Amino acid sequence: MIKVIAIILSLNFSLTYSQTTCESSFLPEDFRYQNNLAEAQATNKINYDKQIEKLLKEDYTFALKYENLGNGFVFRGSIDRIEDLPFEVSQFYRQGVKKPEMIKRFYELDTKMQEAILKVYNTLNDKFYVKNYLKKLYGESYIYALDKNLVKEDGNIDGRAIAVTLIRRLKDKGDKKFTKMIYPAKDGKFIITGKHNYDKLDPRDKNQAFRKAVATGPFIDREFFGFRGHGAYSHLVQRDLAHETLKSVLGENVNDFYAYLGTPKGINFWVDLFDASSTNMMSFSSPENLTEVIRLSIIGRE
Repeated sequence: MIKVIAIILSLNFSLTYSQTTCESSFLPEDFRYQNNLAEAQATNKINYDKQIEKLLKEDYTFALKYENLGNGFVFRGSIDRIEDLPFEVSQFYRQGVKKPEMIKRFYELDTKMQEAILKVYNTLNDKFYVKNYLKKLYGESYIYALDKNLVKEDGNIDGRAIAVTLIRRLKDKGDKKFTKMIYPAKDGKFIITGKHNYDKLDPRDKNQAFRKAVATGPFIDREFFGFRGHGAYSHLVQRDLAHETLKSVLGENVNDFYAYLGTPKGINFWVDLFDASSTNMMSFSSPENLTEVIRLSIIGRE
């Protein structure tokens, strides 16, 4: 206990962004989203790498978990050509949009978009990328959890700390507009794009509202809960994980990728990249796989 208190005191830095923005965005009992999220401002005041390095030296429990994150999971691995992308959702669940059609659409895209699709898939399915990302996410979430007394036994942390950290990381990457998909529809609307700002789409068209959420920016899917099953925050994790990969291909035009995925044709790439089915191998293209890894590796029993 004395050691934990000492670590907390040694990490006495400003958490203004998390405190003023994210604490009011997620209630302990259900991670409820509040509309003030879209008005939050990012901060880069905290040197997370330095703080994580300090924890690795001083907190044995943290260091042990940190070094072993992602171990024991068998991931699909990388691909070199679009023909090797599984396309499970398109092939088995979509009428008239099978794998051959998706391959045809792929080659109709410009070369940058083609490269982006392949590299995003590889990022979400390669153990090396996922393991290193999990270390970053866990380390930064642990720092917040220490400050808020959200660290559990064996170095596990409360899921709230992860949700707060994801939002801050995405804000720091330049994302300014978060949306929330809501079910059942509220006032006939399926999406919130800001404080009391409901979408003006046809309220009968849930799919159109979902495409808008994909194209707009990071979104929370309130049809699901926390980090269980599909999870409300799985697509935030995917967006955060894929950001540097997309930036390496598209530069500052990362949002162009999501703008395309939010189109009627592009959404079919979305489902196979970010809403894929679970298989006998782990894949962060599958929200269910993603939340399972985070629960088992970082959150522990709830």
